[in-house]
Amino acid sequence: PAFFHNGAYKTLETAIAHNLAVEGALTVYHPILHQVPADLTLGPKEVMVVAGIDPLLQPPILLTPTEFTALVDFVREGLFDSRVSQFCKKRPKSVPSGLPLQTFQGCPGT
Repeated sequence: PAFFHNGAYKTLETAIAHNLAVEGALTVYHPILHQVPADLTLGPKEVMVVAGIDPLLQPPILLTPTEFTALVDFVREGLFDSRVSQFCKKRPKSVPSGLPLQTFQGCPGT
């Protein structure tokens, strides 16, 4: 498996950890550390840090190991919960522009 915008992380855990400490992850990222091909990078790190990180993401988000595991489990499995299909009938037919919405796997008629 490959995670992140371009597959720069090999595990879901490392991709989530990146988003919990963006600036730190940008400054220390190296493809070899994540066992991915050398051409898979996050982009021009220095440019991204200088350009600025969203203020909401600047301070690292500190989670306990239990909280981190719960977050990973939710991202990995929670969105496949059978109760999600209850939202299919609440899906609007279109957005304000009038364009149709994307097709959602598991929602009949979408």
